[in-house]
Amino acid sequence: CLLIYVQLFGMASHAAVAPGQTWLTLSTNNFRVHHTPAQTAFAKEFAHYLEDALPKLSADLGWLPHTPLDIIVNDRSDTANGLAMSVPFNHLEVYAVPFDADSSLMDYHNWVQELAVHELTHIIANDSTHGFYKFLRSIFGEIIKPNGLQATWLIEGLAVFEETKFTSGGRGRSAFAEALFRVTDYS
Repeated sequence: CLLIYVQLFGMASHAAVAPGQTWLTLSTNNFRVHHTPAQTAFAKEFAHYLEDALPKLSADLGWLPHTPLDIIVNDRSDTANGLAMSVPFNHLEVYAVPFDADSSLMDYHNWVQELAVHELTHIIANDSTHGFYKFLRSIFGEIIKPNGLQATWLIEGLAVFEETKFTSGGRGRSAFAEALFRVTDYS
């Protein structure tokens, strides 16, 4: 049953990787960043921000995931995004593309840092396991991650909060978000 689950859900990639590419791995204390030679500069910058954010986020969220974490820098997409996956094991897939000028996410200070903090928040928060679930994890392993089943607004809201808290930008400081709050009537 676990093997079927892993095959169906755990290994899905959102953007295909071209076969025959040369891949490099940048290893740091807590991360392995897998990238093509063209993405070396991005991989180094992303790894730097991940290393900087890990102790801050772990202290703030009260959890340190098992490291090293694997990160795949996928350059086969023109869409700015990242994907944090915690099942069957913690890993990130990120696209080395800044946000479009007409995106609601375009009001950033340092998009690489904000992406690193945002996606790492997902890993730490979704990996966190306490109480009875920690006991279940001791029996069934890393597949037990109940925080990943929370509502999307909560999962994304926490990541936006942390990206705003630990960077000089973040969506919590964006002019777009401020405009939405000004025009929204909560009465």
